[in-house]
Amino acid sequence: MMPHSPPRAPPARSGRRRWLSGLRVFLAAGLGGFWATILIAGFLMVESLAARATSAVVAPPDIRRVVLQIGDRQRSYVLQAPPKATGARPLVVALHGWLGTGEGLEEMSGLSEAALRRGFTVAYPDGVWRAWGVSPTEAKGIADAAFLKTLVADVAARMPVDPKRIYLVGFSAGGFMAQSLACSGEMKVAGVAVVASNLFATAASACPHPPAVPFLVIHGTADPMVPYGGGETPRGTILSIPETLAYWAQANGCAGPFTRAPATSADPVVPVLRESAMNCPAGRAVEALLLEGGGHDWPGTAAWLPSFIVGQRSDAVNATGAILDFLLRGQDGSRSAALGQRLDQVAPGDDAAQLVALHHQHAADVVPGNQLGDVAQRR
Repeated sequence: MMPHSPPRAPPARSGRRRWLSGLRVFLAAGLGGFWATILIAGFLMVESLAARATSAVVAPPDIRRVVLQIGDRQRSYVLQAPPKATGARPLVVALHGWLGTGEGLEEMSGLSEAALRRGFTVAYPDGVWRAWGVSPTEAKGIADAAFLKTLVADVAARMPVDPKRIYLVGFSAGGFMAQSLACSGEMKVAGVAVVASNLFATAASACPHPPAVPFLVIHGTADPMVPYGGGETPRGTILSIPETLAYWAQANGCAGPFTRAPATSADPVVPVLRESAMNCPAGRAVEALLLEGGGHDWPGTAAWLPSFIVGQRSDAVNATGAILDFLLRGQDGSRSAALGQRLDQVAPGDDAAQLVALHHQHAADVVPGNQLGDVAQRR
């Protein structure tokens, strides 16, 4: 059964004018035409001035830039390395949006700090010309897939990485690439979470039998750049969010229909709905968090741009926290957001022993076999 149609949009509200941060979000979204030309020029000028003003600032020791030679091209990524890492850690590969950068996504999302509290390592790759492939059969998609596989091997050579807990996260066009790579099976991943991103039809056609991968999408129902209902782009057709969810539900062997229920919202103006596929095998949840009337942004960040460009932004959900909670659930159906909340109490500098202790403590509190679909069914 296909997920539901989009709900009615609530009235718009105002936000804080954090122009530089908001500009990075906008550039990551991939809007073309006049506004892109004007704002790209302004962005490059501001970035140049900022670089001169902060050239003497030393990056924290747990953040580093890595350059890889792949064929005749250099590719780069930013690595967030957890301090005092002992034992294999989960790895999140976080993909920026169109015209964005790995560093920009790291700054915008706050993913590094949250991941440290939960015991993750995060790598933020840079796309060639700040863009990604959208299908595993196109030349760019093939080249990007090779780069990301090399990146994972490079991170694993630098620090212990759990090969069974490698995850893909993407914003906007980065979400297109994350889904393309996951559906191809070129790299085995334990979960995919995307923000403001549907599935390209070319990727779906190229992957008629995708591997089972837990999947989460966080999307505004009034996103003007990557519409909830899908549509045509210069690079082809994007599926709607219901079609994207149905694709991943089938891939994961979810036998039941989709259910929709209200989810907790921190914004009284923007209701949030949780859409979940039912009767999924343990550890194969397929879920959406839908912000009614929400626009094209990473919810819960300080970034802001006028609604006539990106639509209504919101703090209704913390996208970063929701993503990491979902990924923790993905490998073990018994995990829940409670574990993520407990891990939030761990300071980034604490060692892995405390993290492991929290995992064991949480395991005693949950019901074996309890998964996201079961929770939705009981509501």
